[in-house]
Amino acid sequence: MLRNTCTLPLPKQKEERIVKPAIPAAYATWLNSLPWGFYCTFTTRYQMSIHSARRSMDRLQSLLECQYLEKPTIFWAAEPFDTKYGCHLHALIEIKSKTKKTIIHIKDAWQIVSKGKGLKEYNNTTIKPYNRFKGGHFYVSKYLFRFNAEYNLL
Repeated sequence: MLRNTCTLPLPKQKEERIVKPAIPAAYATWLNSLPWGFYCTFTTRYQMSIHSARRSMDRLQSLLECQYLEKPTIFWAAEPFDTKYGCHLHALIEIKSKTKKTIIHIKDAWQIVSKGKGLKEYNNTTIKPYNRFKGGHFYVSKYLFRFNAEYNLL
């Protein structure tokens, strides 16, 4: 004879609730301890997958390395969109030999690696000088542990 049984989920332990929010905060603190020059958001007009985001950031680093003759430090996080497929990227970038035109160089490099074609086919970028007191490190780190998110330090 089959009986209907009802199983209730076990209550979460207090330690889990304390530990999980502390991990992104620890990443944010660590990121803020490193020297960064720029806070960036990169998007594309097409649906960029997580794997495509990883390849794009690897290519971005390679292209910037060729331009500046030094390997830039990049911490990036690919964040899935809430309402549509694909993802966009947030990044912290440090280039030791930066100039006044470095922001333009990063934007141009993103257009090359993401295959932006200009005008209506331009892939959007937002690049700002990094200010350690404005919370860019928290914004990048808060999406690290979301479902389908990806991140790396290059």
